[in-house]
Amino acid sequence: MTQWRDARAYIELAFSIQKYIPNYVDAYFGPPEKKEFAENQDQHDLKELSCKADAIVQSTKQDSSLSAARKEYLLAQLTGMQTTLEILQGKSFDIVEETQLLYGLKPAWIDASVFKKIHAKLENLLPGSATLYERAESFREKTVIPQNKLEPLARIISAELRRLTRNFIPLTDTENCTYKLVNDKPWLAYNWYLGG
Repeated sequence: MTQWRDARAYIELAFSIQKYIPNYVDAYFGPPEKKEFAENQDQHDLKELSCKADAIVQSTKQDSSLSAARKEYLLAQLTGMQTTLEILQGKSFDIVEETQLLYGLKPAWIDASVFKKIHAKLENLLPGSATLYERAESFREKTVIPQNKLEPLARIISAELRRLTRNFIPLTDTENCTYKLVNDKPWLAYNWYLGG
């Protein structure tokens, strides 16, 4: 695979946006020195960043070394970055357009009658006199695994998943997962690739 000529500019743009939106870069697996360089740059003006994003888009569109699929993926990512920069500068979009531009998805509106049918099923599944929400929460609380049992359970599940995976993909003997319980994060669970 050829190296994308705008890779460094893309990385710098993403980490520049992160100076405005904490945790904007969800995961980074590239060379650490490129990340460090990008993170150590001063905060750039939003209009300047928009111009940089536009330039990367134009360059990527003309880059004949990229496969069609890779180009499509990169342009979709860049469209999301351009849209983020526009939002940071005060531009607003309707929810459908914003979702398409940021995530490449077109939301489909569902008629309220669908939810009414589901609520009726839940009424039967969760009997009682409390509100449906309270009954659903009570049921959910009964299924919560105590924190002191999470790590042992994760190890058991991991071993079983590894066993099942070996039916399809050869794994090295050193392949493994490490689990760490955390608090006060903006996510319920997360994974990091540790390399090798």
